[in-house]
Amino acid sequence: MKRVLPALLAAIPLAADFDAARWKFRQPVSVTPGPGLASVEAGKDVLTGASPGLGDLRVTRDGKEIPYLIQTLAGSSEQKPQSLEILDQSVSPGSGLQLVLDFGARARHNRVRVQTGRDNFRAAVRVESSDDRRSWSLARSGAFLFDFTQDNVHYESLEIAYPLSTRRYLRLSIPGWNDPKFITGAQAFETVSTPPKLMTLGSCAPPPQPEPAARATLHACDLGAAAPVEKVRFEIGAQSLARGFHRAVLLESSPDAVKWTFAGSGVLSRLADETSLTVNVQGVARHWRARVFHRDDQPLPVTAMHFETVVREIRFERESPGEYALYYGNPAAQAPAYDLPVLLRGIAPQVTPAPLGARELNPAYREPEKPISERNPWLLQGILIAAVLILGFVTVRFLRKAQQGGPPAA
Repeated sequence: MKRVLPALLAAIPLAADFDAARWKFRQPVSVTPGPGLASVEAGKDVLTGASPGLGDLRVTRDGKEIPYLIQTLAGSSEQKPQSLEILDQSVSPGSGLQLVLDFGARARHNRVRVQTGRDNFRAAVRVESSDDRRSWSLARSGAFLFDFTQDNVHYESLEIAYPLSTRRYLRLSIPGWNDPKFITGAQAFETVSTPPKLMTLGSCAPPPQPEPAARATLHACDLGAAAPVEKVRFEIGAQSLARGFHRAVLLESSPDAVKWTFAGSGVLSRLADETSLTVNVQGVARHWRARVFHRDDQPLPVTAMHFETVVREIRFERESPGEYALYYGNPAAQAPAYDLPVLLRGIAPQVTPAPLGARELNPAYREPEKPISERNPWLLQGILIAAVLILGFVTVRFLRKAQQGGPPAA
């Protein structure tokens, strides 16, 4: 495959003609010629200056457009369902509701999701594992199941994660639940994950805004420019981290801090053996706010919010010497379609990082010419006034002729 790669790259033609006058920004790229591909990270300047989705990116060599591909370093997560049977679902005075899950002879699992007909609850769960159903070992304590609805938004957390286990039996204990029928089913998984590579787009220390009616606190942030946010990471005061907590949170985004759109929801938690302070979101916006529900507890002291996105690498051929540049900032541009992603399918080329210079205003850029109606706003008004006057004149003339009993003049 390595021998095939140079031939494939050499066969890639230049892209269509490139008119730099339509692209507002550019950044020089320092490329050292050699085998394989050059790679630059789409940093904050690119993500805030380019069109959403990055369809207006163009890479040039000596002023000529060359093909590229975007590699999103989102990591991976594979869930392998595990078949199981529910055994011994019962209630005991000390442990509450208990159920035993049987995974069979070949067991590999690290996550279980329960099904319940209950709503509006928060329940602690103890997880134990065993090979023989006689001797049990603690797999996790201090986990929580969670469900409630606030302002027509439903929040739930019905999955429990624990270290990978190959033991056949798993026992769940839920103190305070006194009816075996509260659990209606269960699913188990072996989850194998590779973490994404993330970059921070902006941070803020938002002052709390109490919302007594919602039993919540609002925290608002201005990133300074619209950016594609995928994760929001919270920092919490040290005293609350020491005590522990489990709070639902709702995220919203807005272009102008006036009209808000739902962006995501999740749970902020600090339990005995697990901390979760990141919420997945989706949106391209400048303004963001988080509503953290404390219900009847004390409000959670949010000391900082960090807005993150998955790193995107722009990769292109670097065999030929020349002056390379990255252009963006053309809202009218369509996303390009190159052969490069297809030619590299099944091939793992050598990838060499290439430093990206500072963003600059493209000296060749020309503002798109506005329509004549926008350049001369009085023109449309004048045409409308003239049309009204002409229509009025014709109407008056018609009425006068009608009163005289003669046909109107042509």
